[in-house]
Amino acid sequence: MRAFLKTILLVAVGVAVLAATLAAPLSEAKSSVGLIAARPRTITLYGSMAAPAGWGWTANNITEPGPTLTVLKGDVITFHLFSNDTITHQLIIDLDNNHLNGTGDAYSIPFSSKTTATDFTYTANTVGTFAYFCGIHGYSVQHGQLVVNGPPSAPSGLAAAAGNAQVVLTWQAPASDGGSAITSYKVYRGTTAGSETLLTTLGNVLTYTDSAVTNGQTYVYQVTATNALGESAKSSEVSATPNVPPPPGDNTLLIVGGVIGVVVVVGVAAAAMRMRKKKPGPPGP
Repeated sequence: MRAFLKTILLVAVGVAVLAATLAAPLSEAKSSVGLIAARPRTITLYGSMAAPAGWGWTANNITEPGPTLTVLKGDVITFHLFSNDTITHQLIIDLDNNHLNGTGDAYSIPFSSKTTATDFTYTANTVGTFAYFCGIHGYSVQHGQLVVNGPPSAPSGLAAAAGNAQVVLTWQAPASDGGSAITSYKVYRGTTAGSETLLTTLGNVLTYTDSAVTNGQTYVYQVTATNALGESAKSSEVSATPNVPPPPGDNTLLIVGGVIGVVVVVGVAAAAMRMRKKKPGPPGP
């Protein structure tokens, strides 16, 4: 009986060890869910030159301009393209917004069927608003807008002003918010060019004072902007070296420009000594 119980105990321990071993990879696999570089999107468009001319989601709602198509950066879009009038059409994604079919644009093959879709796949890699139009009949007859939302563009105008044991940073908001309001800024700092790491995350502000610095040490900075869709690229890099200010009453004038340094010292006391009046001598006989 004792041997039987011992066997049962060993089996139970083995099952527990096996369960623990299997649990770890299952947990890791679960944590990776959602890390998708792009999401698939399907958009159906009907093109028409016959009245009504334009584009539409279906054959019954064709308008000019056509519907606004809104996607996210990284979306892989499969267009199902139909010709509502069985005339040949071609979809152009106007990436340079010049309303012409250029080499840098994305475009489908021509299509002319009202019942069989011609598929065209496009990956939305660039944030912005772009025209789409018919490459055969032209922008003025058949066009619409493709809006690609995503992270904002980088902040601009970053400047650093050094002081005593502090550096004051200022910058300007991104030119584009990526279609979603700016929620925060991140400040990156290092001590050599390209070495910046995250220093702090701020709210929607355009200035920051870094007081955790040492006088005489050069610091480099970059700033990013964040919205609900992600973080921007980093701004241009700036540097600053905090220093102790000169003592009060020092009449030294420093003019900094490249490697030029001019120091002017005015000695009023010395000039006064040279201009002392000579004492009169004794009267003559």
